[in-house]
Amino acid sequence: MTTLLKTTGIFIMLVTLPAFCFAQTDPKNVPRPPTVELKGFDPFLGKYTVTSEYAGLKFGGTIEIKTAVKGWYIEWTNLVKTEGIDRELRMLMTWDKNAKKYRIWRFETVDPATQNEGEVRFEGDELIMEWKRTRPDGSPAIFRNRCTMKGKDELQMITERQVGSANAMRIGVTTGKRIP
Repeated sequence: MTTLLKTTGIFIMLVTLPAFCFAQTDPKNVPRPPTVELKGFDPFLGKYTVTSEYAGLKFGGTIEIKTAVKGWYIEWTNLVKTEGIDRELRMLMTWDKNAKKYRIWRFETVDPATQNEGEVRFEGDELIMEWKRTRPDGSPAIFRNRCTMKGKDELQMITERQVGSANAMRIGVTTGKRIP
């Protein structure tokens, strides 16, 4: 009986595997990136020299915001330094048509986070990135970046943390000038 189950399992796997591996082989049914939904990121695209005051430290470096993965994602890369700290933060954002929301994933120069996925939304001219977290004491918290263009070539990002229903507390401010 065990041999029959194993054989049947292997047969089913071999029959269904091509459907998953070759999902984009039909030229009449090629998925298209969410270009309309990603248009909201257009004012932010570019490379910036930045200065930042974050948690009492002053950082300097660059932020680059560009399309990636053939137009499916927006990639946001911060490369900043301060005395003794050399940081890289990389984020990928996209529109999820099934969930009907913008999703964001965060990767940085710290141990991998268990809660690195968040959401993005637009409110007026503001791009807001949010990650819901659980603090060590079990209380809920939200980590948030509020990004605006203060002019055609000036980016401002305000970073805040909100614990429970308390007011959000500013952690830092980053300003950037677009590099031509």
